[in-house]
This record gives sequence, C-alpha cells and structure tokens, in this order.
Amino acid sequence: MSAESFASLSEQVAGRIILRVQDGTWTDRIPGCKTLAHEFGVNHKTCESALKLLEARGVLVSLGRGRTRKVAASFNAKPKKLRVMLLLYEKKDANDPIVVEVLYRLRDSGHDAIYAERTLLGLQMDVKRVSGYVEKTKADAWIVLAGSAEILEWFAQSPFPAFALFGRLDRNIPIACVGLSKLDAARELTERLLSLGHRRIVFITSEQRRKPAPGLLERSFLQRLEDEGIATGAYNLPDWGKRPGDLQQAMKSLCQVTPPTAVIADEPALFLAIMQQLSRLGYNAPEQVSIACLDQDSVFDFTCPAITHLQWNPDSIIKRITKWIQQTSSGRDDRHKNIVKAKLLVGDTIGPAPKGDLSS
Repeated sequence: MSAESFASLSEQVAGRIILRVQDGTWTDRIPGCKTLAHEFGVNHKTCESALKLLEARGVLVSLGRGRTRKVAASFNAKPKKLRVMLLLYEKKDANDPIVVEVLYRLRDSGHDAIYAERTLLGLQMDVKRVSGYVEKTKADAWIVLAGSAEILEWFAQSPFPAFALFGRLDRNIPIACVGLSKLDAARELTERLLSLGHRRIVFITSEQRRKPAPGLLERSFLQRLEDEGIATGAYNLPDWGKRPGDLQQAMKSLCQVTPPTAVIADEPALFLAIMQQLSRLGYNAPEQVSIACLDQDSVFDFTCPAITHLQWNPDSIIKRITKWIQQTSSGRDDRHKNIVKAKLLVGDTIGPAPKGDLSS
C-alpha cells in the first residue's frame, strides 16, 4: 500500500530534521543552514523556511542571528497521558472497524480515548456549533472524522492538537491528517462500466458528498460521462434526501421510465439497501443491472455473488494516527498529511449492459 505526502519541500526538509533529532544525530544544536542545505540537496531559502517552520512549532529555538538553532527542551520531553476525544461524523461510526481499532490502540498506549457525546451530524456540520461544543469539552487532543473543510480549518487554527481522519482534506489546511484516495480506483470502475456498454450509470452518494457542492469523486464521474458524450444531470447524481424512505423512493423513480444499467454506491449501507431495492423491483445483478460500492466492509467477504468494491489496507491509516498521538504526547507538533490509495476489486456484480440498453 502506497502513501503519498501533501507536504511542501520545506515541510519535507523539516520532517527530515525532526527524524535526525529523534534518532539522536542532533541532540542539542543542529548544523547551520548552509550545511543542512547541502546535506538535503535543497537551496538556502527552502532550508531557512524549514528552520523557521520548526521554530514556530516549538521544535527549535533561535539563539540569534548567525548562530545555529537549538533543539527545544520540550521537544524531547517525556510523553504524557492525553485525554483524546474522537469526534465522529455520526453515531454509527462508533462501530467502524478503523475507528474502533484506533480507540483501543490509544487506550492500550495509556491514553484516555473516548467518543465525544455529540457528532458532527448532530451539530449540523456547523462551525459555530462545533466550536462551541469543543471549547467547553475537556480534552487534550481531538481526532475529527469526516470533517468539512470549514470545520477542519477551525481545528487547524485552534490552540489544541487535532487530527483529521478522512473528510474534505485540503492541502492548504495546516492540520495533521490521513485520507483515503479513491479517485483512481473510481475512475477505473467508471471506465470498466463504459467499456461494458453502460450509458445509464447512476452514482448514489450520501448528502455530505453532494452538498454544498459535489465532491471530487462525483465531479470526476460526471466529467468522464460527459467526455463520453453522455448528457449528465440529476439522473446520474440523484439528490435523494436523508431518510431510508427517500432512498427507496429515489430508486423506484429511477427505474420507472429509464432504469439504470449500472449503479455505484459510495458506502456499504447504501449499497446493500440499493441492491435489496433493485431486487424487489425485479432487477438482479449483473443480468439486469451492474452494481458496485466505492468502499469496503467485512460483510462483503461473505456475499455471493462477490461484490465489486474498493479495497485498501487499514493498517497504514491506524499507524499514522498512533504515530501522531505519540508525537503529540511528547510535545511535538506533527502536521504531516498522508494519503492511502484504494484499489478496485472486481467481483461478479458487474457485467455487460443488457442488450437493447446501449443507447444514452
């Protein structure tokens, strides 16, 4: 599983300096900017930016113009126990395998890790409501699940450490995070469906991915259809509301006049509900309709036919969070961004478009 860093060149140099401090290469003072620039193969300006970045984060201390920096005493401080609050998107996230594993890893490390009483959805994804709740909640650090760009920006500017787990990640927001990149795998799925003759492809996503504007996956999907000469609109990305009954009505409406030949769901719960609804309407996969999920779930290991879905290794995500906690508990400011790439696992729920349904 590969991971990609969003860090700028100066941030990468800062990270390499930190590693040298941590492995004992530099325990008191670090070399001057000229020496570091030569060692890391960067220019003087990039090196100076990295050093100033580490000063701002409390890793290094300036001893004056023309003098080398000193490693801050607090950077090598003994790790302390933290009260870590996990702010979930919605209550059902408390059962997510990754979230559960993170919770127990933190507890095993001696930290007081608990779920916040409120959720982002319960706080209406409103920055003012979230900030009010967070500020009156006792916690040393926060892990935010599936936050919006506005909410993550607020956490990044707050005085306490925060980590973004998934969500609308922006490379310009100075917050530690780990994200999951589904873009390449989703594009591969769309290409495969098009190559199988599908023209009426519907992408069912949750409301937070459609509003206030479609996410990157959704925009990429619609653009690819348009590149193929397929006129896109609300049919391809339905606005179905929030409740289960809304989804059932949306699927029924879609199948009344021009039933889709392929349906993509962005999460397992939606996928299973859609598959059941299509079956009730007389559409079986993959004979009458192809169906795939842009997520993974342990239940997929027991299904027949095998479900086409995305897959990734959660270990790299869990390790990134536990490393951030280790850094934070030692007084270090870790704001690195990492992305894990998902891959497409082709199952038996997609196939050629039904004969007679190849027109747009």
